[in-house]
Amino acid sequence: MQKNNPENTDSPQSIIRVGANETSSDWEFSGITLFRALGYVVGLLTFMVGTAMFMLGFSLSSETLVQVATCLYSVAVVSLAGRVLIDRLKPKNEIQALWVGLTMLCLGTVTYYLISFLIFAARIL
Repeated sequence: MQKNNPENTDSPQSIIRVGANETSSDWEFSGITLFRALGYVVGLLTFMVGTAMFMLGFSLSSETLVQVATCLYSVAVVSLAGRVLIDRLKPKNEIQALWVGLTMLCLGTVTYYLISFLIFAARIL
């Protein structure tokens, strides 16, 4: 028994093989998609490595390891928060994208100094 198909989408003319008519322009990604994907990968990895470095730095009482972990945490915050910010703002041109990038750099700097201050205050107390 044949299906009732008013649009006739099962006709041989409408069946296109996968990969038959694909060109390189079919696989282009937008900059926002690429930034969000890389932001997730970089943010997650730096957060995991930063956590391990914090544990190692505090257990060995190594100031250098703690500072490296602080840098990694600030990169993780920039990457993960940048994904949300770029998705909400959706910059329309290069100038807006540069402002978003500048905002992310400022956020990373503030995060770095905030974590460093908290560690300094915890060591004093």
